[in-house]
Amino acid sequence: MGAPKRNRNAGKWTAKTVGPYLTKLKRAAGRKENLFVGQQLVKMGLYRDVWSYWKEIFAGNEVMKERMNCIEDMYEVNLFRAAIDGRISCLPAILGLRNAHGWKNEAMAERGMVKRMYEEEVMENESVFETCIGGARP
Repeated sequence: MGAPKRNRNAGKWTAKTVGPYLTKLKRAAGRKENLFVGQQLVKMGLYRDVWSYWKEIFAGNEVMKERMNCIEDMYEVNLFRAAIDGRISCLPAILGLRNAHGWKNEAMAERGMVKRMYEEEVMENESVFETCIGGARP
């Protein structure tokens, strides 16, 4: 698949140049505190959307595609494990399911459970929010 005509950096993303980044991402995924691929890309000095671009350009490369799928799965496990263990709210895990897999639970949404879960989470985290912004909520 060709790169967009105006993307001056497109030529640098080859299996050879991306491979070392995938190795670093996989190694980072081995640490349970690392929950998001995008977060690690930013730590490596890249932009989060490069992951989507790599998925697009390597869609026909089974080896690269398999490596990337494995890495995504590892981060997903970290995210859901953190929610199960209570290290983070269950909301990021739910949003992760919805985003990654198109998961929906209409019955839950119809009963307003997601909204109630969100409201409860906001109330629980109010003091954390205030600490982060250094004052009361606007």
